[in-house]
Amino acid sequence: MATHTHLLPLLLLLAPIAAIGQQSLAIHADPIHLDVVVTDKSGTPVGHLLPSDFTLFDNNVPQSLTAVHELNSTRAAVTVILVLDGVNMDYATFASIRYKLHDFLLANNARLSIMTALTSFTDTGAKTDFQLTADGRELSDQLDHAPIGLRPIPNNDGLQAAVERINLSVRGLRQIIDRLSNVPFRKTIICISPGWPLLEGPEVIIGMKQQQQIFNDVSSLLTTMRLSGTTLYSVNPLGAAAGSDYRYHDFLGGLASPDQAQIGNLSLQGLATQSGGLALNSGNDLVGMIKQSIADTQDFYEITYTPTASDRASYHKLSIKIDKPKLTARTQQGYYAQP
Repeated sequence: MATHTHLLPLLLLLAPIAAIGQQSLAIHADPIHLDVVVTDKSGTPVGHLLPSDFTLFDNNVPQSLTAVHELNSTRAAVTVILVLDGVNMDYATFASIRYKLHDFLLANNARLSIMTALTSFTDTGAKTDFQLTADGRELSDQLDHAPIGLRPIPNNDGLQAAVERINLSVRGLRQIIDRLSNVPFRKTIICISPGWPLLEGPEVIIGMKQQQQIFNDVSSLLTTMRLSGTTLYSVNPLGAAAGSDYRYHDFLGGLASPDQAQIGNLSLQGLATQSGGLALNSGNDLVGMIKQSIADTQDFYEITYTPTASDRASYHKLSIKIDKPKLTARTQQGYYAQP
């Protein structure tokens, strides 16, 4: 009886988003295109590298690169989408960051260096009618007048309420990603959020069917982002304040099979890290974290290779080594293929 009691809320979570995993995923023989950011020890993006400086590993096997192009925000079409999490961010938190967002949008005479949009997701879904602009005043006005739809978030809102929040969060992010899938630019989603419930502990029980659905959802979200050139960044406006949840570190890796799946694999920070972005939680300098996310577009590389068709692994772990001292490459941590 206890199993059924705990399993029911998780079914409520998974039922609305189960269809996400039904879309077709990448086939092994298709070329893989990756956006790669190379940073130095201080985290600053590095340009002017040669193709010979890159070695890419697919499941620990070195690959032959068919193309390496250096790009930046002036030589390639790059967009930024600022997303406000109205499901997990309460009134007080939003009020504290509103002025900081205004400072960012109105700096430099309100002229944004990159085409930017402002949107949110709430209990009723995501706002997908957003438009890109370089006018910071226009976005500042949207921030003041658009209904955000925030709600109070209690300190302990119970298992079923936490399940609802995860469900709404994943659905909202999915709607925004789908909206961007037809935009022919590199997209940087900066989600301003304290994070989503991770739901761990003995009271949380999931079965094989739920694990398969989580696996499908994670693989589909990351596949859609990779194919559309979208990278996700998680910016925690609470910084190191009480309430920040760092257990997401347990869910930063890919899923080799459905039986590894847990609810935490749908964490915002985990999805951001796996997409090649960052999970920024170390401070409450909201503008600084937004700028750090955008800085990845200053210099980046587009790498293309064709994986071995005979490799039938469901998940391919990717890593890139740079033949230069003290440089680190960051890209999507892996890709999911058809079984």
